[in-house]
Amino acid sequence: MDRQTSSRETGSGFPAAFAAGLVIVLIVAACVVLVSRHSKSWQPVAHSAKLPFGPAEQAYAPNIHFDNIKLARATNLLGEEFTYVDVSLENSGTQSIYGLSISLQFYDPFKQVVLRDTETLIGPADPPLGPGKQRDLRITMGQVPAEWNHETPVFRVTGSVLK
Repeated sequence: MDRQTSSRETGSGFPAAFAAGLVIVLIVAACVVLVSRHSKSWQPVAHSAKLPFGPAEQAYAPNIHFDNIKLARATNLLGEEFTYVDVSLENSGTQSIYGLSISLQFYDPFKQVVLRDTETLIGPADPPLGPGKQRDLRITMGQVPAEWNHETPVFRVTGSVLK
């Protein structure tokens, strides 16, 4: 009798452990799905159309100012390094900016470009930047080359939508 009782106890423990393991796997899988969906929502939208930069946009570009530029570096738990560029965007012109794309250029000590990145600072989902208005923004960059001279990158307007 003791043999039957002990085999029943051992046998009944296996399905419970299997069920518990299955529940844990399902919870982990659900977390992975949620995190992947959430992280996709924060990724920049692919540039499907380049913003115009004709004569009118080029003439307005001097009215767009980038001030109070601050740089910071951070490393995440995976050891990936990021560079944050905080900037105040100011529209000193007479039109509202409904779209704005820029080129950020990082240089080495010999004044050669080591990284050129394009960013959309004002997109279709963002509120326009009215005349005389200013907006603080943060640009997150991936790995900046080690050759970078650690000076402020150069901002260049590469496209805009004005009204």
